[in-house]
Amino acid sequence: MSRVPVREAVKTLEAQGVLRSQPHRGAYIVPLDDARIDRICEARLALERLALPGAVAALEVAPARLHEWTR
Repeated sequence: MSRVPVREAVKTLEAQGVLRSQPHRGAYIVPLDDARIDRICEARLALERLALPGAVAALEVAPARLHEWTR
């Protein structure tokens, strides 16, 4: 992988507050507090609620695919 996509990913994660970097020392993950963990869990739950109907519909059409996903 080239450096440019990695550099851009680090910049994005820094902008989101997930990473902090120090020149010549590298990057590290910012510790998460309880409030941030709660927000992450709420976002994940919302996304899973949106995805569930599509997943159920896909399995109704092709139930054998469940075995492909659980391997």
